[in-house]
Amino acid sequence: MQNATAFLAAMKDTFLSDSIENSVFVGSDLLDQFTRLEPTAEHGDVVRVTVRTGLSGGYSAVSREGSPELNEGTNVVTKRANYNYSHNWFDVIIESAVIDESATSALAVATAVETERAGAVDSIKRQLQRGLFSDGTGKISLVKDTEGNSNEITLLGDGPNALKRGHLYPGLKIDIGTAADEDSIVAGAEITAVDIEEEKITIDSEVDTADSTTHYVSIANARSGATSYEIDGLEAMLTATEYGEISSATVPTWAAYKNETAQDISTSVLYELEDEIFQSSGESMDWCVSSAKQIRILLEELAPQIRYNGGDAGAKTGQSRSGLTTPEGVKIERHFDCLDRQLFGLRKKDLGSVRHKAGPQWASPEMIRHQEGTTRYRGDLVWRLNTALLRRNTHGCYTELN
Repeated sequence: MQNATAFLAAMKDTFLSDSIENSVFVGSDLLDQFTRLEPTAEHGDVVRVTVRTGLSGGYSAVSREGSPELNEGTNVVTKRANYNYSHNWFDVIIESAVIDESATSALAVATAVETERAGAVDSIKRQLQRGLFSDGTGKISLVKDTEGNSNEITLLGDGPNALKRGHLYPGLKIDIGTAADEDSIVAGAEITAVDIEEEKITIDSEVDTADSTTHYVSIANARSGATSYEIDGLEAMLTATEYGEISSATVPTWAAYKNETAQDISTSVLYELEDEIFQSSGESMDWCVSSAKQIRILLEELAPQIRYNGGDAGAKTGQSRSGLTTPEGVKIERHFDCLDRQLFGLRKKDLGSVRHKAGPQWASPEMIRHQEGTTRYRGDLVWRLNTALLRRNTHGCYTELN
């Protein structure tokens, strides 16, 4: 089919792996802070990266006369962290009518292809940013028990946050199940409507969750029981006892500062975050990320500190919603995907990402192909990548702010 051939030729010029990768990372104020790491080795989905975990134990202090028994050095300066690739897929669908209508004009073909590319990039970028603020479990929301069968699901926990931020939306396929069985209630149900005010979603299946068991919503096929297939979120990276297959229980200097106590945000919280990171690592954080809610609360606390002199409205704090800083002067950036309860103190040079050298790839060499029994052309993009840390004790977080 000549029209489809022209369209495919345009796609090969536009859907380049490096073009998509640059658009996702460079085009995001959040993702572009993560430096691409060169792995020491790759074995299947396991990526090995050398990380700094502490100092050698070979220090000795002896008398002037010397000693025949110096303390033997230890190999704890660096360790090998193992990170697992996350397989991120995006389904590209193009109606044949678009191909037929576009192929007679080179400009129309280029415009149609660029629209598809931009849509794919935006979708991948948004899902990766959502994943960065996840808890690492793949579970997006708690579900309120329903009485009898219903296709309306009331969300609890992070669910209302997810709705406000567009993490759950019409057309998205989801599973509902327990922590141990991700689709025990329903598998691959499609969200048909969302109600942000009522904190509900409507799905295309009627389900009954009233069995006194805790249930969760997750993206369809994104987890298998306790195993999540999504990228590691910042919360998981900083709060888990083991990360990169290195345990902070056995390597204490690999631990990040974490505070999981429910509390109000305050300037004291910021002082504590800066102090804890500095005292555990000898470094200062240079990036702070939180939600719009927490930044608003901080501004409300700082507002009474503004002083006026002779009628001049001169704010002594110098703070604004877009210019709020920590006591040490690190800018606190608000991100719309950050959950209300979260605050992260980070050091940029120690944030990394491991990405397969091939970048985003088409699952088929044909890129897109006709889908039998439909009027569609369809193709799948897959990208193997994950987040990583070079040092862990240069970061900290609060995960249960009110």
